[in-house]
Amino acid sequence: GNRVGVVVIGGQIWYNSNAAFTTFRDGTPIPLVQDSLEWSLLNGPARSVLEPGDPNVLDPLNAEDYARTAMYYNHAVTTDPRGVCPDGWRVPAEFDWENLTSHLGGMMAAGTKMKSTSGWQALGSNSDRDPNGTNESGFNGYPTGYRTDTGEFYYRELFGGYWATNVVATDTARIYHLSFFFPDLFPMTSHQNNGWPIR
Repeated sequence: GNRVGVVVIGGQIWYNSNAAFTTFRDGTPIPLVQDSLEWSLLNGPARSVLEPGDPNVLDPLNAEDYARTAMYYNHAVTTDPRGVCPDGWRVPAEFDWENLTSHLGGMMAAGTKMKSTSGWQALGSNSDRDPNGTNESGFNGYPTGYRTDTGEFYYRELFGGYWATNVVATDTARIYHLSFFFPDLFPMTSHQNNGWPIR
């Protein structure tokens, strides 16, 4: 199941934590692909999850990390015709993210208001600044990092990002990205076989 709460932001209803869908709406399982080689060869929808002891995890996971990290999905999950969200819900498109950004004061301000108040780590020359957000929006964006199209997990505690349904090019799609360093929520392109959370 996917037991998450919701928050209303600017008239839109959002999950206030990352989705943990294990099946499509019709009950068909979303393939769980943990092996890096198998992930790198994907040609259909898949999900993965960080687990304690996983060789792809560069640092240990504690229970709080695990609960907030939840699932990583490739882009094919977001556009599968079976639908991944419950009835009445859908994976956000670009215009949903843009509306959210606008309500929170624009791209340059939205990120700080969306980031969780803990869990973010400063890095290098920025180690003296607080990398956490205010979470005044209630969105609770946690720095989950992502899974690359070759199967590695990177940048936990530094970056967070979420799929939009929009395809950018043959093998890329849109994500919206939070950073330990910038106060922004900004659009980026990502390989469609990278793994990112869904909101």
